[in-house]
Amino acid sequence: MLYPTLGRSGLRVSQLVLGTVNFGELIGAEEVEQLVATALDHGISTFDTADAYARGNSERLLGQALRGNRQRTVICTKVGLRVEDSEADHASSFRGGYDHEERWRRGISPNEAGLGRIHIVTAVEDSLCRLATDWIDLYQVHRWDSDVPLEETLRALDDLVRSGKVRYIGCSQYAAAQMREAAALAGERGLTPFISMQLPYNLLSRGAEAEIMPAAQELGLGLLTFQALAGGLLTGRFKDPNGPEEGSRFASRAVLRDRYWSAETFAFVARLEELARKLGRRAEELAIGWNLAQPAVDATLIGAARPEDLIRNCLIAERPLSAEELAALRELAG
Repeated sequence: MLYPTLGRSGLRVSQLVLGTVNFGELIGAEEVEQLVATALDHGISTFDTADAYARGNSERLLGQALRGNRQRTVICTKVGLRVEDSEADHASSFRGGYDHEERWRRGISPNEAGLGRIHIVTAVEDSLCRLATDWIDLYQVHRWDSDVPLEETLRALDDLVRSGKVRYIGCSQYAAAQMREAAALAGERGLTPFISMQLPYNLLSRGAEAEIMPAAQELGLGLLTFQALAGGLLTGRFKDPNGPEEGSRFASRAVLRDRYWSAETFAFVARLEELARKLGRRAEELAIGWNLAQPAVDATLIGAARPEDLIRNCLIAERPLSAEELAALRELAG
């Protein structure tokens, strides 16, 4: 396992990061303990979660599983969404923002989400409690918030860094212009800058290569990619294009289905599996290996439901793709 520094910071992360979006939702406490132990045994030092995953249970289970290992691990979590919201609420917030009048009728305050100071200060204390830790290594904003002045957000985050509750800050799913605006404002005001950006990136979704990845490199932001397997589609495990199996992430997350579930995707996966057979690889090896081979990418988030799946994915870091394999993938992906 390699441990690159994240962007231009001094924070070293494992090249593979264990994503915990399924903790507390599709994976219970016992399975979480096994997965985290397996990750540590195979060199994964870095764990990514969010306060809103499984309505706080992801953070809680991760904190329990990391007890006794806090000093040698890196915890990344996120702020911006309301913990108690449903997946449908989160999806609507990403699409067009909240309908605060409708939410008020449901008993939800407008200040229970977003990147205003009041929510950030409350949310970090709740995350520290759930994670059973005194500090968060990388505190990431979940998305751009056009309703809050950027300076207010950055000053609130800067205060957390100065207090010692947060060591570094990052952003997630920002556009190139938004990353530049945040970097410029932090520089002008002497505020703590973002050191990283998290974004979805895989063989099916490469739009970030045009502007976002070059901007991150220009600004010195480390890139943490997620959805390297497109929610599991690039493993080839889903065979019925008519609909996902019950209990899978695709069954519970409409945003994933809308982004990836299509006849074109299944046709691509079939070609990917054929290439994997020719190369003596597994489809997920090619998909994750593609992410790890990109010069702009510092680390890639991976998820797993079982320790044996996680072990197989960890082995990819020990056997990176060759130049010939990457060339074949580029030709396949177009």
